[in-house]
Amino acid sequence: MQKHRRARALSRFSQFISTGNHSEVVSTKVFIPLFFNLLFGVQEGKGENVRSACMEAIASIAGCMTWKQYYELLMNCFREMTKREKQKVILRLICCILDHFHFSETPAEAKFSDIQTCIQKTMLPKIQELLSDSDNVNVNISLVALKLLKLLPGEIMNLQLPNIVHRISNFLKHRLESVRDEARLALAACLKELGLEHLQFMVKVLRGTLKRGSELHTLGYTLNFILSKFLINPIRGKLDSCLEDLFSVIEIDILGDVSEQKEVDKIASKMKETRKQKSFETLKLVAQNITFRTHAVKLLSLVTAHLQKQLSPKLKSKLENMLNHIADGIQSNASVDQTELFIFVYRLIKDGIDDVNHERKHVYMSEAGKGDCDLVDSQMINSDRLINLEPRYSHLITGFALGLLQNHIKGMKLNRKDEEQLSLCLSPLVRLPLPSLESQSDKIKNSLLFIAQRSANAGSPLVESCLRLLTVLLHNTGVTLSADQLHMLIQFPLFVDIERNPSIVSLSLLKSIVNRKLVVPEIYDVVKR
Repeated sequence: MQKHRRARALSRFSQFISTGNHSEVVSTKVFIPLFFNLLFGVQEGKGENVRSACMEAIASIAGCMTWKQYYELLMNCFREMTKREKQKVILRLICCILDHFHFSETPAEAKFSDIQTCIQKTMLPKIQELLSDSDNVNVNISLVALKLLKLLPGEIMNLQLPNIVHRISNFLKHRLESVRDEARLALAACLKELGLEHLQFMVKVLRGTLKRGSELHTLGYTLNFILSKFLINPIRGKLDSCLEDLFSVIEIDILGDVSEQKEVDKIASKMKETRKQKSFETLKLVAQNITFRTHAVKLLSLVTAHLQKQLSPKLKSKLENMLNHIADGIQSNASVDQTELFIFVYRLIKDGIDDVNHERKHVYMSEAGKGDCDLVDSQMINSDRLINLEPRYSHLITGFALGLLQNHIKGMKLNRKDEEQLSLCLSPLVRLPLPSLESQSDKIKNSLLFIAQRSANAGSPLVESCLRLLTVLLHNTGVTLSADQLHMLIQFPLFVDIERNPSIVSLSLLKSIVNRKLVVPEIYDVVKR
């Protein structure tokens, strides 16, 4: 039979077993031995889909067994594991069987405590022995150990868990890249099994293990690897509780002494952990997964804490890069509310404007004496600011805020029926049949012509916006233009240069004027051009 057909048949068998309509004797005496033979009959590297389906079929049968049968199946797996060539496959099978553990739902509490005792005294020691005997990190052994610990009382879990994570973390010091990669895979698998609530514990263990020199490069790289594996889709607010630990790793990797080593070619070429600085990407992941309303300012403090002193060009470039990654993360943060984002941006921009005004006052007051300057500084510090930083660097935060606003507006989807959005867009608003528009159209027209006429630059975006809105008014309302107003419009550079440099704005307005038959002799000259 073709391999894909075998895999499909095994998957259907697993679905059938889960319904409970089967003979336990046939399942345990016939299918279990059959599937074990099939499991080890698959050649290494070939037919992995059959092997995976076979493991799931055995685990599905285990999910319907009594504790005695379930225990015997696991012990049989442990006996088979003594054969070195079968160890990897058996460990994967044990993981699948433990995923179908169903005895915690047993009504009799006393019986479950007996099961826990059996797991603690019989199965856990066998896995611990494998952990201690292995000279290399093994993802599956670590996973089996964690799955067993999760079935035991909390105090045993808390006692044994640090030993497992510490042991894996120590392999990150290994000189072989393949061993370090395997350790990272094991840590990511452990976090997936334990849940993100154990991230802070894991980061603390990593920080306690990797403390100096090249180990700090590995720390930053490993943290990014773990988070990128776990946070494929943003998870709202899950990183709030461990921000301080995450910030410490990011800050040391990007801004600490260790970051300087990554810029030395000889050092950077030795390890892949030093070839690329992953902590910028980690910062983006953190920004994606915090609760924006309560932790946005704290996130920004990672940068603003360094805007209090003289900055070298290199440090300034790093801080700007950090701000860019924070902005990218916030842009895809599911907890961001539009109103809260606008308030956040407004307050940052307002702080920037206050800093500019403060600088001007400082220059002015310095002529009056030092005491007055100190008064201005005191008022600056005590004002209701979102953040405090050296005023000369406030433009960095203002640029960050404006970038946030611009990116958000670009990604907005406007709703034609949303009155709040329509009130912000005059041209689309004028196209709607609003009752008061006809009566107010002359006032709007006069205001537009006044703004355009008083503008210092007749070709500025402001003038173009006024003429666009005037075009919409002529098209959608009964507003008219006097001869003087038409003469004034024709003098604009847009119409003077229409032959050499025609624009959409000028042509659209001219078309609207002609359609309304609002003509003066000069209009014919413009049309002929």
